[in-house]
Amino acid sequence: MNSCKLATWNDEDEPPRDPEALWEYRKQLEKRWEYKDGSEHDFSNLRSALTAKAIEYSLRLTGLYTRGFQNATRPELADIALYYPELPMGLDGLQILMLSDLHLSANYPQFAESVRTMVAGLKVDLCLMPGDYRFGHHGKESHIYPQLEAILSGITARRGVYGVLGNHDFSYMAPHLQALGIHILFNEGIAILFGDDLLWLGGCDDPHRFKTDHLEAALGKAPKDAFKTLLIHTPCRVEEAHALGVDLYLCGHTHGGQIRFPGIGALKMNARCRRRFTYRQWRTGTMQGYTSPGLGTTDVPVRFLCPPEAQLITIKRGNE
Repeated sequence: MNSCKLATWNDEDEPPRDPEALWEYRKQLEKRWEYKDGSEHDFSNLRSALTAKAIEYSLRLTGLYTRGFQNATRPELADIALYYPELPMGLDGLQILMLSDLHLSANYPQFAESVRTMVAGLKVDLCLMPGDYRFGHHGKESHIYPQLEAILSGITARRGVYGVLGNHDFSYMAPHLQALGIHILFNEGIAILFGDDLLWLGGCDDPHRFKTDHLEAALGKAPKDAFKTLLIHTPCRVEEAHALGVDLYLCGHTHGGQIRFPGIGALKMNARCRRRFTYRQWRTGTMQGYTSPGLGTTDVPVRFLCPPEAQLITIKRGNE
């Protein structure tokens, strides 16, 4: 990540396309929204607050709130296999642990302990984190760093831990996350060798709230023969990523809706893309992807038919 002193922008201006300018642009947007003295339960807008309160009161009246809260505190580890017929031999069997949307709360530290217990002892090639490390949109975030440190302490990621920022995350968090060993990618890519074969990991900033993603900057330097993996907070850039030759698209943000109904699914997925890209495993052309339902919650800390989930993803050569 780079920073530089640049001119200010007006609301009607389009985001700059230079990656360094985008970082400064993001920081200016944050100043309009951030206040550290607020509660971590503060919402992004009045409509979200009213909707959340209406859902919470309805669940309490029906006696379902406690069950939904309990559902949200029992994380699961999903074992996912993705097959590629032309996968480079050096990448066959590569394992990725994805920890998305932790939304760590000062009010529920026991949740972080549940996640730590679940992942303790895992040995993987890469640990990838698609953002949203804290619970609310506002308020203090210092509690998340010791919780994250505890979660990561039991994980062995042989080739590193990488993350991006989500729509709940602010730029001042990045140095603290990096101090924990999470390499934050801000519209940039990194080449990782597995034997003689190359995985290119591109990390893009948040396309949802800040709209400071830059796919070309994250992927443009990837060699043609590299296996291209994109780490990004939301599924909103699936079509563009496919056009740029991405092989694997990993994201979160949607939480699977948090509340799902039998035969219907979630009423709202909060993503500007086709619905089939918003929940778990999907494919478009030769590109495969996984949209994590995430581990944490926001607004209303409940889940129904949508358990909190981390993923152990194995990349395999061959046909499914």
